[in-house]
Amino acid sequence: MRLPCLAAALFAASCQCVGVPDGPYECNLETGEDCDGGEPVPDAGEPDAGEELDAGPDLPFPTDLCNGQWCWEHPQPLGRIGLRSVLALARDDVWAAGGGGNIIHWDGQRWQQVPTGTSGVVQRIWAGNRRTVWFVGQNGAVFEWSNQRLMRHDAGTPANLLGISGFGPRDIVVVGSNNTVLRHDDDLWSRPIVPGASGALITVQAWPDGGVLALGDFGLQLQDGTWANVPRPLDAGQIAYTFAPSRDDVWAVGAGGGLYRNLSNDFTSASRWQAIDSLTNRTLSAVFRLGNHTYWGSAQGGLWESTNLQQVSNRAILAIHGRSESDVWAVGINTILHRRVAGAFFEDLTPAELTNEPLTAVVAVPGGGAWATGRNHVMMTRDGGTWNRVRTAGNVTGGWYDDVWTKPGSPVIAVGTDPVRLAYWDAGAQEMSPVGLSVPNELWAVWGSSANDIWAVGYDETIVHYAPTGWSVLPQPGICTNNDRLIESVWGFGQNDVWFAGGSGCVMHWNGASFTDESLPGPMNNEALSAVVGRGGEVWVASHSGRIFRRTGTRTWAPETIVSSNVRKLAVHEGELYAVGDAALIAKRDANGSWVRMPAPVEGTPMLQGIGGAPGEGLYVAGDTGTILRRR
Repeated sequence: MRLPCLAAALFAASCQCVGVPDGPYECNLETGEDCDGGEPVPDAGEPDAGEELDAGPDLPFPTDLCNGQWCWEHPQPLGRIGLRSVLALARDDVWAAGGGGNIIHWDGQRWQQVPTGTSGVVQRIWAGNRRTVWFVGQNGAVFEWSNQRLMRHDAGTPANLLGISGFGPRDIVVVGSNNTVLRHDDDLWSRPIVPGASGALITVQAWPDGGVLALGDFGLQLQDGTWANVPRPLDAGQIAYTFAPSRDDVWAVGAGGGLYRNLSNDFTSASRWQAIDSLTNRTLSAVFRLGNHTYWGSAQGGLWESTNLQQVSNRAILAIHGRSESDVWAVGINTILHRRVAGAFFEDLTPAELTNEPLTAVVAVPGGGAWATGRNHVMMTRDGGTWNRVRTAGNVTGGWYDDVWTKPGSPVIAVGTDPVRLAYWDAGAQEMSPVGLSVPNELWAVWGSSANDIWAVGYDETIVHYAPTGWSVLPQPGICTNNDRLIESVWGFGQNDVWFAGGSGCVMHWNGASFTDESLPGPMNNEALSAVVGRGGEVWVASHSGRIFRRTGTRTWAPETIVSSNVRKLAVHEGELYAVGDAALIAKRDANGSWVRMPAPVEGTPMLQGIGGAPGEGLYVAGDTGTILRRR
């Protein structure tokens, strides 16, 4: 049934194809043509419940989830993503969505990513049938999965879209922040004029007779073509989610453990809502009812069920859905739970992580190998696609490994702070072993041209060099005397062409015989430089203020696009320039010299500190809470 409204501002539908990888998720499986527009998909009716799962062997868990070009390497499968919504259409047809632009699909055997081209949060999912699935999220994002392709709609609003429901496959209503109510009917979006109120509408239910109930900071109802404000349950506060098996059976959850049920088909009085003991005073985020069983969850931690009035998990839960008592999904903060057997507890499908320490550096080697380092002298290595922890001699804790370097035929070298400032991978002992050299200060970066030419740099203009005769601490060059005497980065084109960058615009060059001063001229020399890299004879340096400079000639530097975040590292991979830094920064330099952010499947604004790749291999990024991403 069409949704009536008193008045509306109409505008033409606009949608665009979102780039997707090779495989089943293409725009057009036969022609690969653009997704713009597209014919409405006929209503296939309600999907059947699908075959119920038995207590058979565990299904394999995925290791290849990606958002566009970036994939989670650690922790897998989804890193530390809050999944906000889950929708089970059949045993082998389950959708989930959440932070970092993540939309994922379960086909009965594994999860697979559907790239969205955005890093914004995808808040909610609704399906008209198994072939037409809708997703809404931050910054007015609306996606439609239809006929095996994903389209992004321009709904004409920057609002944070929080709830979605509908009357048919392409006849939907969407609610969100700032009193937002939107309607999509086939090819048109409209904004119904609704009674004024302050706050957000977070959840919405639409019924076949054209009725709508939306709740959040306030309540709103569409009945017989008229919008009106309605009260929330008594003492409910903000309503976070509703679930309605039918119009005369509506469930709502919210602050303070609020769990409510309305069996009256009347939402005009707060007294029509019945308060139910939820067994907790934590804010509830999700509720779902299947048969005679009700489940509810909290983002503050907890999943409960009414069967035995008990808590069945302490994981942070944001959404629950299922098709039968032996096929129920619960998702949340870094969490995917699944009930495969009726009456059994939920199984945690989230593999254990190796570390949640911040990672500061990563380097790749041909053959799929890689190394990553971080706080508490964490060292991780990748072998055969799997990451593992390795130890440092003496089970060292405290301090940092700030950087790591290796290349084919060369040792693995890590540098950092006390108690181990310089270490190498001892394959015989299967551990990182300290190098027998007294290093006067902390070391922050390492690079080498070969196994016989390795440089490490750090605090107070400290430079350590490895040559065929062994390791040695070099005399201070004394070039950057008017700065903080910090050398934070080292990189080179070869043994006789090595570049160093550090505090207050300090840039030095080693020509094989001596150091020369290549520092940024004033007023650029007040930049604290964090990274240096080169390509094709040109050199780039980056600063903690988010500025990047290119050396265009002898002692001539030109500023490039400001990327607005503290840049931690620069890298060249397969001829392309990349930068990583604070606020989840991953940027790539385009042909025009502009640095453009890349969408990545991270949530929030983690600090990304390490980047490195190898020819023919992936490009890796490492950062806060043990995050490792790999570009395919």
